[in-house]
Amino acid sequence: MPVRLFRPPYGRRSAAVDRTARSLGLLEVLWSVDSRDSLGADWLGIAKNVKAGLRPGAIILLHENRGQTIRALKYRILPELRRRGLRAVSVPELLALDPPSETRLRGGQAACVQRRGS
Repeated sequence: MPVRLFRPPYGRRSAAVDRTARSLGLLEVLWSVDSRDSLGADWLGIAKNVKAGLRPGAIILLHENRGQTIRALKYRILPELRRRGLRAVSVPELLALDPPSETRLRGGQAACVQRRGS
């Protein structure tokens, strides 16, 4: 299966990174909520960070290699999703359910930030 999505490491973007991703036909995907698990937050802190930004369409940055993240997901985040009537989906599923418009794709990050606020 061909790669179509790209998350710049550490979210570090530049005009050159954006240009290269576009030239390769990749859609850059960033997150709207940082769990801060990679910074050493404990499982309650991770859950608090995620719950604060939880809304339909949110893209949450989580790292699967963190025991604290798994615990936060199991005991706080996934139950909160169910309580709010939301469900976790992969980024490809999210894009299939709610694809970005051509205008948003051309507008890049600024168009996506605008969407989050509206």
